[in-house]
Amino acid sequence: MINAGFQDGNGNTSLGIDSTGTAYLADGSGGFTKNAGGKAVSGFGSTIPDYVDVALATNGAAWDLNQLRQGGDLAQSFTNGFIDVKVQEVVGPPTEEVPEPLTILGTLTAGAFGTQFMRKRKKMQAAKSDA
Repeated sequence: MINAGFQDGNGNTSLGIDSTGTAYLADGSGGFTKNAGGKAVSGFGSTIPDYVDVALATNGAAWDLNQLRQGGDLAQSFTNGFIDVKVQEVVGPPTEEVPEPLTILGTLTAGAFGTQFMRKRKKMQAAKSDA
């Protein structure tokens, strides 16, 4: 959330935008709609390059804090849109690849050998101290 203004591709004021360029617009009754072409159109100083662009480049989203501050249905729309984006971040496709079974097997095998090595080393150190 930042003090910046956003619009959709048609020039409508939006609550915020996500990294895919989707703009979130208040629907007038506490909900929201989505529209393409979302972009940041205003911000103080270097707000857009320092905050908005960084958020979008890291697959995040940026939201107009002034829309939330207005309260009422607009704040409810803001909250619903914000939650929608956050839920999609959590349930969306993983950003990291799931290891292949052989990779997991290799990791487990390496762990087993490491454990065995540590046991032998401990026994050797105990035998040296007894001698």
